[in-house]
Amino acid sequence: MKKRKLGSILLALLIVFCVAGSAWGDEYLSATIIDQKGKSVKISRILARGTIEGQMAGATRDYRFSELKRIDNLGNGIYRVTSRKGQTRSLEKVTLRTPGQSNRVIYWVPDRSSGTEKRFSLGLMGFHSIVFSDEAGRLKYNPSTHKYYPPDYLFDPFSGKRLVWKNPRP
Repeated sequence: MKKRKLGSILLALLIVFCVAGSAWGDEYLSATIIDQKGKSVKISRILARGTIEGQMAGATRDYRFSELKRIDNLGNGIYRVTSRKGQTRSLEKVTLRTPGQSNRVIYWVPDRSSGTEKRFSLGLMGFHSIVFSDEAGRLKYNPSTHKYYPPDYLFDPFSGKRLVWKNPRP
């Protein structure tokens, strides 16, 4: 009887971890950051669970990046968020963060010269706009050389090996 009960508990835990594992898995978006001078940088991936939180009409609101089309820094501490449905909201006293980070957003940019991704962090003053793409943030990857390539590459141009998706769609 104890073995059967223990087996049931283990099975239940396995099911919970399998279901929760996909919910806890990291999903990425691609985006473009536009700085104060109008220069843009393509982001290969940014965590979709990242958030912008701020005050709107005295109440605290937060939005996940996966819900947004863009974030604009309007100046004087005011930010405009535009949802994927086209709704806009103005926020004050804003914080940006990705899970596990305090008041900053981690993102990755492909470095075509080295074939790797470089990690950067973004604070509130570091951008004029962030425009989120409808595409998931994905790159092609060579597991044997650990190099990254643009999504339209099928093979590693140096080794000829077939590339795989680094951040596959869920």
